[in-house]
Amino acid sequence: MPDDVASGSALKKLGLFAAFFLAIALSIWIGKQGLVWAYVGGLGTVAASLAFALLSNRLFRREKIRAPMRRYLLRFGVSISAYVILLVTAVWLGRQGLAEGPWGYVIALAPSVGVLGGIASVGLYLAEETDEFARTTLIQSLLWGTAGTLSVATIWGFLETFDKAPHVPTWATVPVFAVFMGLAQALVARRYR
Repeated sequence: MPDDVASGSALKKLGLFAAFFLAIALSIWIGKQGLVWAYVGGLGTVAASLAFALLSNRLFRREKIRAPMRRYLLRFGVSISAYVILLVTAVWLGRQGLAEGPWGYVIALAPSVGVLGGIASVGLYLAEETDEFARTTLIQSLLWGTAGTLSVATIWGFLETFDKAPHVPTWATVPVFAVFMGLAQALVARRYR
């Protein structure tokens, strides 16, 4: 590859990552303004993440997004948007003192609906994808994500048992898994280039 093409590609990658991190930072700042802005900021984070996924595919893979991936991104986007809306609403209701009694269970469990939808969207994508390479890289990423999450949970659990680390709520397992899976996807894909 000529040097000018390689440097242009590197600049595009740098620009995409910079834009993504700026969009996330802006969304977080907007979300901290409170009230309706918490929804706007949360949904802005989801939109920035989906835009990053679509643009990185378009810029660097140079192939059309397959139908199973389009359906996955739609399902996942809807699920995570529902999660953001339900989470912000549940936190707001809890702060208003409206999460008492039996309704408190419904309010507390509401955000998990979006998370479970996101998990289901990954499973449906895996079932629908006919490209063996895409399936294999996803399965390897899921396995590495699971291994990383179990490792951190085990180490942290022992530290917590002996009062050497603060308590971490179990819902944090899903974001930790997502980080490990995302890192694994990048490393697994790089291995096949």
